[in-house]
Amino acid sequence: MATFDNRHSRQVALLKVALPLIALAILSTLFLLADRRGSGDRIPYSQLELDRIVAEQRISNPNYSGVTPEGDAVTLASGSVRPDPESPEEMIASDLIGTIETPKGERILLSAETGSFRSGSDVNLTGDVRLRSSAGYRVESDGMVLDAETGTVSSDGAITAIVPPGRIDAAAMTLTRGADGFVLRFTGGTKLLYYPDAGKGD
Repeated sequence: MATFDNRHSRQVALLKVALPLIALAILSTLFLLADRRGSGDRIPYSQLELDRIVAEQRISNPNYSGVTPEGDAVTLASGSVRPDPESPEEMIASDLIGTIETPKGERILLSAETGSFRSGSDVNLTGDVRLRSSAGYRVESDGMVLDAETGTVSSDGAITAIVPPGRIDAAAMTLTRGADGFVLRFTGGTKLLYYPDAGKGD
């Protein structure tokens, strides 16, 4: 019986070493075969990109989805997310796209070059920030702040908006949720350039 136990222990110990090596050999063979078949079958990252992902702790193509107390769906997607080297508790997202959609189908689309956030619900959007609404409003600013928990959006500085039927320049903008849908408010030196023929055919 003692002989069986010793033999069994040796077999288990051998398998613990052999199985990972076999798996590694199979994976290596698969990558070699894929490389020989052509670029269409290769893994989507070069070794340099893989090293960069590990070094920067970068996550590619992440997304977030949630629901506000009013039942609006909030989604966020970006090309990548990584910790801020100067402030590790803060995350930086690139090529950020967000949507806020009510149960009735009214929609807000947000886009920005970068977004940053901490443990709270606020997402700071910077770099060519744009807001589009299904009602035809278009707002541009250098920065905006999205509260992903409530779905509210506020500008971080001056804005320019194209609205039916004209253009608005203002020091600030806020987007909130009203009883019948989204409400846009422009404050601080608001100027409206009215286009009387906007929306009319030639």
